[in-house]
Amino acid sequence: MITPSTPADIPTAEFAANSRFSRGWFAMGLTLMLIGGVWLLASLGYLPEINWFWVLALFSLGLIPLLAGGLNKVTFISGGFFFAASVSSVLRQTGKIALNIEVPTLIIIAGLLTLIAMVLRISTPAWLLPQKPIAYRVPNTNPTSKAQSAAVA
Repeated sequence: MITPSTPADIPTAEFAANSRFSRGWFAMGLTLMLIGGVWLLASLGYLPEINWFWVLALFSLGLIPLLAGGLNKVTFISGGFFFAASVSSVLRQTGKIALNIEVPTLIIIAGLLTLIAMVLRISTPAWLLPQKPIAYRVPNTNPTSKAQSAAVA
């Protein structure tokens, strides 16, 4: 079998799966572009005066695990929660909701996302699945039992 020497020789899907390219790096690049774009729009006056760094940090905490780890129960719940937190942060900073409304609403959303993940039967990540216990065999090193077993045979 001939191994391609450059990334251009490898089909795109195979290159993504078998090289240094990973979803994590893709997610990081996409997140940096998003942060820069929103920052630029805010600097040009196209967006309201709020703490965009905080909003984008919350949004990124939701986006990066989804893009890097794929969709599973943990990324669905945590990603959805951080997306909701970024939206609620914008609403609070623009005066649409108060902090005493934002926090309980986010707790309700976390519970709702947990129930949705269960109802939709979203897969559980492998690291959360119970592992089969390892059975260790201890060799019999007792010399009298070897002699007894030879005498029985």
